[in-house]
Amino acid sequence: MSDERPSLGPPIELLAMEHIPARPFTDPALIGSHRAAMTSLVSDLCHLVESGGWTWVSDDEFPERLIVTRHATNRLARHIAVVGFFGRRRAGIDQSVVASVERLNTAMIEAFEEFPAMLAYASRRMADEVNFGNLVLLTDSSDIARWAGHEVHAVAVAELSPRFYDSVTIYNGLLPRGLTAPEQLALTRAKYWDFRVAPPWHAQRSLEA
Repeated sequence: MSDERPSLGPPIELLAMEHIPARPFTDPALIGSHRAAMTSLVSDLCHLVESGGWTWVSDDEFPERLIVTRHATNRLARHIAVVGFFGRRRAGIDQSVVASVERLNTAMIEAFEEFPAMLAYASRRMADEVNFGNLVLLTDSSDIARWAGHEVHAVAVAELSPRFYDSVTIYNGLLPRGLTAPEQLALTRAKYWDFRVAPPWHAQRSLEA
């Protein structure tokens, strides 16, 4: 998953500390824990490469993944664009939808090799044991929109995300020194979607300050 959604008109601009109680996923207190999760994933990706590996996948029903693509060669210590994805699954999802999501995840991973800007991908189960945090690393922020337009990603956005998630939070950011300095992760923007309403509610907040 990346950071684009079907056009819904201009998003609502949230203030730095604004929290909408009816939409708890907008609570700015979550930003710190999400950043910590992303930093941990970057660190683990770095350790994977340092150990001579390129892929690690757990063997449970909903696998966690760490993947560094061949395009990352000689770029791991350079400026990297970051997209973080945190979705809250709907309750009682039909298993056919779950299976479709897993098939699409596999298809997206297979598409990485044909997309030179894709450097790494990570997915990990969160503390609630239900939801996952996902991380995508690309060569430059301009590549984010290009990946969002990829056919397999467009299907995920338009057809599956609204059926699989109640809400989604997506972060844009950067790693000025790449995987070698995960603690320097800087988040620049948070984007929010609420799929419990039609059309979906959409907002964003600047984090650059």
